[in-house]
Amino acid sequence: MFSFRQLISTGFLTRMKSLKDKKQIEAILSRLDRLQESTVPRWGIMTANQMLCHLSDQLRCALGEKNAKDISNWRLRTIGRYWGLWNIPIPKGIRTIPEMHAGSRGTKVTTFENDLSMLKEHITKMHEGLIFDPHPAFGKLSVKQWNRLGWVHIDYHLNQFGL
Repeated sequence: MFSFRQLISTGFLTRMKSLKDKKQIEAILSRLDRLQESTVPRWGIMTANQMLCHLSDQLRCALGEKNAKDISNWRLRTIGRYWGLWNIPIPKGIRTIPEMHAGSRGTKVTTFENDLSMLKEHITKMHEGLIFDPHPAFGKLSVKQWNRLGWVHIDYHLNQFGL
């Protein structure tokens, strides 16, 4: 069995979908352009606007623009990180940390157009980013890991909304 370091050294992680890949960003932006304010999720209780703010909050956290309480522990830094990076199916309805919950301690919902524009801006910043803050649950992540996790998280929620 390969260790995580061996997988990185083989280039496996760099071939996975990520916000570092311009083609993947274009694909994500295309999917976002199909989202409507009235789109109903397949599961969960978030509205389309809340989902946009939630995704922006994760990217803002990575970029050091938003603080989130450190909830990491050895399970989250090992098993959780592995789970998140390798896109093992995330259980539907899993709770998020309060700082990422749109409307409460997360970013307040404004207009659909504004929230969509903000998310697109943060996706672009992730692509250009060189240094990121630690993840509140998974701890210190490399640039590649943050961009991979960002893609996985966005993909999960776009699937939630049928995109």
